[in-house]
Amino acid sequence: MYTAFTISGDATTHRKINLEARHMAVRAPVSYSSVSPSESSSLRPPLLDVTPQQRLLGVESSPDHTSESQVRGWKKKLTSVTTAFNQSPLARRAGETISMEDTVMKLSGMGGDHAADQLKTTNLIETWKKDITHLVLGRDHLHENLDSPASSSTLGRLLQHAAASAVSIAGRGTAWAALPADVQMASMVESTKQATMDLRRDLYEALPDEEKRPLNLFLRVGCTMHKDLNSVKGGNAAMMAAWTDLELKPPILLANKENASALRDIDVDAVIGASSLLLNEDLTAAELCALESSARGAVKLTSLAGALFNHKDSKKGHHDTYNFYFREVVGHSLRFPNTSNTCYQSHCTAAAELLVHHQQYLNFLVIIRDRKERPGFNHLEENVYKGL
Repeated sequence: MYTAFTISGDATTHRKINLEARHMAVRAPVSYSSVSPSESSSLRPPLLDVTPQQRLLGVESSPDHTSESQVRGWKKKLTSVTTAFNQSPLARRAGETISMEDTVMKLSGMGGDHAADQLKTTNLIETWKKDITHLVLGRDHLHENLDSPASSSTLGRLLQHAAASAVSIAGRGTAWAALPADVQMASMVESTKQATMDLRRDLYEALPDEEKRPLNLFLRVGCTMHKDLNSVKGGNAAMMAAWTDLELKPPILLANKENASALRDIDVDAVIGASSLLLNEDLTAAELCALESSARGAVKLTSLAGALFNHKDSKKGHHDTYNFYFREVVGHSLRFPNTSNTCYQSHCTAAAELLVHHQQYLNFLVIIRDRKERPGFNHLEENVYKGL
């Protein structure tokens, strides 16, 4: 059995249906296949025989994406996981079962993005774990040596305190006696529940710090996609600035069709940095505007390549032609990274793709150019070819 686990989730909307994806990270045996019925006593492997494993808990629809709905979904899912284990051949061979409460106590953290609903969901899950922890402490305290005089005395004092509290709240004496039986019962139940909560809290507070620490362990883990995005954007900006700082010849300017037309009489490679543009009195206002609004460099090239090889509009670009060509040349189907949409890490992946298959992309563009009824590049194709 695992000693601890973490959970993570995310959601999206598809055709107005909210979908929730859930994962669980556990420390699982390196291989379950090595366990046979005769080895059931060894189902608890040594620490070195376990490895971190990611388990998909499913992708399911939900009524909405509120934190409360997410928590209900997690409770339902963890109940399902617990039930599935208890009814499994593995549990029967091991002679073990696990309660929902024990499962929740092993929950040690939650991962998600930095949206407000995810932060709230994490807080609600952590509060749920804390309540379950207190519940288990009280349950175990009362169930341990249930027949012993000490335990019976503890239970008796708890019920006595609950009864006294219920009577006190009602107004004592005749006020309590005048209440209908069902109201008295409801009041007793509520007072007993409160007394039990007080007992759980007292038991928890009485624990030494070294025993509280594992019970309190709950890590909030945020996603790194924004950090990854910011690091790539920052690195790209620094490299672009370096062309001017180091007085290097920058990458080719990849101007759009309108700007390229305005710059057709300009030697753009001789112009480096915005300061050079402002000091150049030979540039017209239109040429200056075209230069300042045109981009160059890897991110511009990967954006153009994404629009050419994997456009978000299936009617634009070279989708099937691209797939057929690279399946023949590389030996398997390729799908160009989705820079045409907002997709994290797509520009880095696209840069790697263009580097690995650099010559094949040049050859592909030449074929595209030459097989036309009137051979030649359109402006997008020409920009990508020049950039490569």
